[in-house]
Amino acid sequence: MSSEIVFLLRPRDPLMVRDGRPFNAEAGAYARSLSWPMPSTLAGAIRTHLGGKLGFDWRNGGPEEALKIEVQGPILAVSEDGVSWQPYLPAPKDAIIFKPKGKGKTDNGGNTMVRLSPCSSLTNGAGCNLPEGVLPLTALGETGGKPDNSRVFWSLDDTVSWLLGEDNIPQKWMPELPKEARIHVKIDPEKRTSEEGKLFSTLSVCFSDCSIGGDDSRAKSACTAIICRAASFEHDVTNCGRVVPFGGERRVSMIEMDGASWPQLPDELLKGLVGQKQIKLQMVTPGIFKEGWKPGWAGGTPSIDGLSGVTFKLMSAAVDRRVVVSGWDYRYKHKNNTNNNERRGPKPARWCVPAGSVYFFETNKPLDESHVRSLWFASVSDGEQDRRDGFGIVVPGKWDYGKQ
Repeated sequence: MSSEIVFLLRPRDPLMVRDGRPFNAEAGAYARSLSWPMPSTLAGAIRTHLGGKLGFDWRNGGPEEALKIEVQGPILAVSEDGVSWQPYLPAPKDAIIFKPKGKGKTDNGGNTMVRLSPCSSLTNGAGCNLPEGVLPLTALGETGGKPDNSRVFWSLDDTVSWLLGEDNIPQKWMPELPKEARIHVKIDPEKRTSEEGKLFSTLSVCFSDCSIGGDDSRAKSACTAIICRAASFEHDVTNCGRVVPFGGERRVSMIEMDGASWPQLPDELLKGLVGQKQIKLQMVTPGIFKEGWKPGWAGGTPSIDGLSGVTFKLMSAAVDRRVVVSGWDYRYKHKNNTNNNERRGPKPARWCVPAGSVYFFETNKPLDESHVRSLWFASVSDGEQDRRDGFGIVVPGKWDYGKQ
């Protein structure tokens, strides 16, 4: 029997997920955290936690068993009352919000928003250097002012509205989570006392109370947490404990089984996408593809159950600057040149498509209800293990051609 659990993680301590820059506990050193944890960081924490509860033998096949557990996330969860949690997704890259100036859809703060869409035709004499068959994007509306990048996460309702082609500025959104700087002192391991002058700093992400942005000037205080889902393990877990180390420095997070619900496919999105052939996929988590920014399955079918016979022709993409992912592999071993012993080592750095990126496709036939359900929060990364780790989770939407 395959089990599935939805977890709610509430970091008690500031979360440290290192950005990969060299760091030592030396005088003046500064360790900076990413603004949001990578899927592999979350997957490692959940698998280790579940493996401990399920009695995995970490020296004899345990790591291999743990890697079979599928983990989806992290998804930002926001609660205004501390009881019910609502998912917030990374802002789509095909939406550009401008600070007050110009014309277009506005909110009470005077912001305007335009949609990016594949251009059906270029003006006479225009051209581009995009790969063959990939169309440039054009702004559907008048741009003006400077881009406003404060809306880092959108509520699920606002995201669904955007996926359906509605051009409303998000009514509920979250900025980047705040960060906290701390000063530490290096400890002498033999004397167990501080070493004089050896001060270093860390900058970590705080999951304390934050303010929800909205369509009015009254900011609302809210709690923040992380939702994730674990599946594909052949055991039942009745008690997963209350505490889990998450991120660097073994900082503590509180964990709850079924403390929140996994995002369900809204009926209006299902109805709006059935019968569509122009489908876009918005990345909820960073994606890893063999061809860099481009999915290796483009022109074919992603490795998702329920999509047999449906091919996806890539028409265009709204992709931001690439991000890097690495980490520490407890299975990877390499020779130590000094004593020829095997030891664990770092994972090779890999490039990812950032969350929020949007891919525009044309399918060979209209989608039916089962196809739409299969695409909802599915992972489209090329590698099987990357999909199990939660890279490349998407939500589907529809699009129309724009004109330059």
